Amino acid sequence: MVDIWQKKEEMFKTVSITMKRVELTLDMRSNFRSMSVSSRNAVLFLNKKNTLQEWRNLLEQKTYYIRNRKLLVDGIKNDDYPETIIFNINEIINHEDEAFYSLFTPAGLALENNHKEAIEYLAGPGRQNQRMMFDLLTKLLDRERDFGKKTIKEYREELSSAIINASVLVFIGFVLIVIVSLLSIYVNKDVKYLNRNLDDSDNKWIY
Repeated sequence: MVDIWQKKEEMFKTVSITMKRVELTLDMRSNFRSMSVSSRNAVLFLNKKNTLQEWRNLLEQKTYYIRNRKLLVDGIKNDDYPETIIFNINEIINHEDEAFYSLFTPAGLALENNHKEAIEYLAGPGRQNQRMMFDLLTKLLDRERDFGKKTIKEYREELSSAIINASVLVFIGFVLIVIVSLLSIYVNKDVKYLNRNLDDSDNKWIY
C-alpha cells in the first residue's frame, strides 16, 4: 500500500511540474507574440505618442519573457530532462538576441520617423527572425507536451501494476486465512473424534 501511495504522489508531482513547464512556455510564446504585434504597430502608427507606447510595451513584454525563460531553465536544472528538449531550449536562448534585435530595430526606426526603412526591415529579415523564434517556441511546447504525456502514461502503468500486485497479495492473504480456518475446523473435528474414541475405549475397560 505504501508503494501505491508513493507512486500516486510521484504521478501528481510529475503532472504539476509538467503543467508548470507547459504554462511557462505558453507564456513565453505569448510574450513574444505580443512583442511582435507591438513592433509592427510601432511601425504602422504615424503618431509618435502611440509609437512610444508600443515601444514601452515591447520593453515590458521582454521583461516578462526573460523572467519566464529563467523560471523554465531553473526548473529543469535538477531534473532528468530529455536531451532533445534541453537542446531546443538552448536553441531558443541562442536565437534570442537576434530575435529581439528584429523586434526593436523597426520600432526604433519608427521612433526616429524612418517608417519606410522600418517597414522594409520588418517585411524582410525582421519577419524571418521572428518566425524562426516563434517556430522554436512552438516546437518546445509540443515536445514538452509529448514528454509530459509519455511520463504520466508510464506512471499510470506503474501505479496500475502496483495496485494489481497489492490486490493479488490481499487475495493470497484471504485465501491463506480461509485455508487456515478450514484446517482449524478439520483439526478440531479430528481432536473431538479422537477424544470420543478414547472415552469409549476407557469405558469398555471399566465395564
